[in-house]
Amino acid sequence: MLIEHEQNAYVGIGAGWFCGHFGAAIVSDGGDIIEMIIGAAFMLLGFGIFAWGFVSGCVGKGYSRWFGLLSLLNIIGVAILIALPDKCKHDNFLGVPH
Repeated sequence: MLIEHEQNAYVGIGAGWFCGHFGAAIVSDGGDIIEMIIGAAFMLLGFGIFAWGFVSGCVGKGYSRWFGLLSLLNIIGVAILIALPDKCKHDNFLGVPH
């Protein structure tokens, strides 16, 4: 994976997943309408960050941004992203092609 996209993928997928689940926890608490709106906003923000990280992962592996649509599958999409072969064979530490 290309180094410039690798960190974005890790941060985006992790932070997006956390933010989305945090919003879901707020919504499931069943508070007043303000809490529901805040929870829904966190869920939407989390999905946006998750999708951005997922697209970064796809581009970093040498695939089209359209593979980012797999982010709609959530954890199954992440499993597919991990299983996709890396078309950009670089040493993750030094960024040197193999």
